[in-house]
Amino acid sequence: MRRGDGRPGTATDSGRAATNGHGDGGHTAVTNGRAWRTDPVTRVELRLDAAVENLPLLRLVAGDLAMRRDHDLDTISDVQMAVDEAAAALLEVIVGSDTLCCRFEAAPDAVRVSLEAWSAAPAGPDQDSLGWRLLTALVDVVRVSVTAAAGGGHRVCVEFTRTPAGSEAP
Repeated sequence: MRRGDGRPGTATDSGRAATNGHGDGGHTAVTNGRAWRTDPVTRVELRLDAAVENLPLLRLVAGDLAMRRDHDLDTISDVQMAVDEAAAALLEVIVGSDTLCCRFEAAPDAVRVSLEAWSAAPAGPDQDSLGWRLLTALVDVVRVSVTAAAGGGHRVCVEFTRTPAGSEAP
């Protein structure tokens, strides 16, 4: 398909939805001549310095993605607090790492977050801490994995899923 400006793309002037032309299965809705992505899942990955100063950025991204998928205010707030607690718990145990990788996946039925870092020590977050208890109260599922790397060190990962009230947990 071609857009009105002659570039290959997604939409026609008729206002009907069409595939986005990128071969990724996404869709675009056209309203009043403007094309909007309507994919049900949004994925974002951030790599940032493993520092407490970056926690507000993670909260902001988590909240924005949940909001864009029309989650209720309780879910948005819970996801933001859960990201904060999971990242803080991870920052306490990583040794010798300067990068934190965060993956967000927001869909209408759930928000999934994965935070990981490399560490010289083979330890996961303290699951008896107050912060960890708060994290597990805020979300439906939490998983922790610590895996040895071939070149030394360990990959420490915290993943969680939060579904809106009334939805079934995965």
